[in-house]
Amino acid sequence: MFNNNQSSDLFNKEKFLIIKNFFNYQEVLFISKIKDQIYKNNFKRIENTRFVVNSFNDEILQLANNKKIVDLVKILLMNQKLSLYMGRILIKDEKSNANITPHQDVAYFHGTPNKLNIFIFVTGNSLENGGLSFAPNTSKYGLMPQGNIPVENFKYNYLCPNLNSNDVIISDFYTWHWSNKITNSRHKRVIIQLTFQSSECGSYCDLYSKNKPILISGVWKTRNFFSLKESQASNKDNTPQININQSFNVDEIKYTINYT
Repeated sequence: MFNNNQSSDLFNKEKFLIIKNFFNYQEVLFISKIKDQIYKNNFKRIENTRFVVNSFNDEILQLANNKKIVDLVKILLMNQKLSLYMGRILIKDEKSNANITPHQDVAYFHGTPNKLNIFIFVTGNSLENGGLSFAPNTSKYGLMPQGNIPVENFKYNYLCPNLNSNDVIISDFYTWHWSNKITNSRHKRVIIQLTFQSSECGSYCDLYSKNKPILISGVWKTRNFFSLKESQASNKDNTPQININQSFNVDEIKYTINYT
């Protein structure tokens, strides 16, 4: 019998967890249907990258609402009120077969950093198919800059586990991961990434789907919703211009106390 509390104890040690045989036969069949459609090239991508866009949104949302997944995320995030920050498909094939260098997701997204990744391996995971490698317990290093993490400067252990489509990996948003090239040209590597957070944060990623704030469990605890596209840095000088004669509608007393 699967024990969510045991999974929480294991996850809290290194912010990384592999769960074998997580999905049952019917759930694997559902995941296989997505694979079959992708093999027929029934998808769009951002140019020749691994990022699939505006495809399989309904299927991704159905997976995100899977009761086993939701119950597990509640335990690991220690929160009953959840939203889906991002659901995306990552594909590696003949059009996109580069090494993906060591990185952590937190540096590339926005909102609360307390997010949880669940990776679903539609075509399995192995070195041969360009599968993901992970470095558990690298959350201890905190936030790293964007770009290639200089892994040679740190002490860590890593693994590229051999997994099937009924297995999942859970990690926090700080865990380092990467992937190598496919070594067998007959393979395609397809991974679904679901990213959850507390419903107290109104951030959501709209780069890969026509996304909107999606409540998964409980109720919204915020009214402030903001997408990744809206939050991306501007290339222009947009510093607010302050005129000394300008009148501001700010109640200074609200922000000020006297130290006595």
